[in-house]
Amino acid sequence: MDLKLEKIINAVISAGKIVSSSIGDEKLIKEKSYANYVTNIDLQVSDYLTGFLMKEGFTNQVITEENEVTQFDFSEPVWILDPIDGTTNLVHDYPHLAISLAFYDRKGIFGVIYNPITEELFHAESGKGAYLNGKKIKVSNNAYLKDSLIGFGFPYNR
Repeated sequence: MDLKLEKIINAVISAGKIVSSSIGDEKLIKEKSYANYVTNIDLQVSDYLTGFLMKEGFTNQVITEENEVTQFDFSEPVWILDPIDGTTNLVHDYPHLAISLAFYDRKGIFGVIYNPITEELFHAESGKGAYLNGKKIKVSNNAYLKDSLIGFGFPYNR
């Protein structure tokens, strides 16, 4: 694992402390649209990680779910951040949520997904595979749909 990815993983875990320390607290909620929420926790995680990227000199563009910018230059490297993927779950104190951060440079470079409640940390690097808490994972060898388990969610934008 390269030093840049290791720093990103540590920053995402640190951002997770913002989430885990606020479970059960009142979450200043704003409804952006029907069942599409943003909380003070989303904003705190976004600010923390964006600040970290700038402080460390990772000054590429940062796309976050909460920023107002709608035009990005994908010919340049870009960070993609969802500070709380599963805000509706967070609002209802349901423990299935994650901080998602990826670095994209015309092809996937790496991504980190962390659930601070269950302490599951997934990361993947282009050409190096995917890992769960440091252990390599892989897709199923099942050849038939009937032998597979599939999960999906319902989008808030119905």
